[in-house]
Amino acid sequence: MEEFVLTVHAAQMAQERGIKYEWICMVLRDPSATHPDVGDVKLTHVLRRISDYGNRMLRLVIDSTQNPPRVITLFFDRKASRETP
Repeated sequence: MEEFVLTVHAAQMAQERGIKYEWICMVLRDPSATHPDVGDVKLTHVLRRISDYGNRMLRLVIDSTQNPPRVITLFFDRKASRETP
């Protein structure tokens, strides 16, 4: 059984942005920060620094009401990299 599901959009973004499957797993297993989405109560933002990618912050937006969690989108967040230790 998978730990999460990628939407078609998230899978395309991961491929285009060079985001590895193992990094997604790391963020979901051990996030350094978790925030509810401002506009949608079903969505949660989870973040973690990826040392293999210049210590940049990877942000996943997930639908945590799904089991397993559904990754809606993902990206390296430059703003969060400056704000989150």
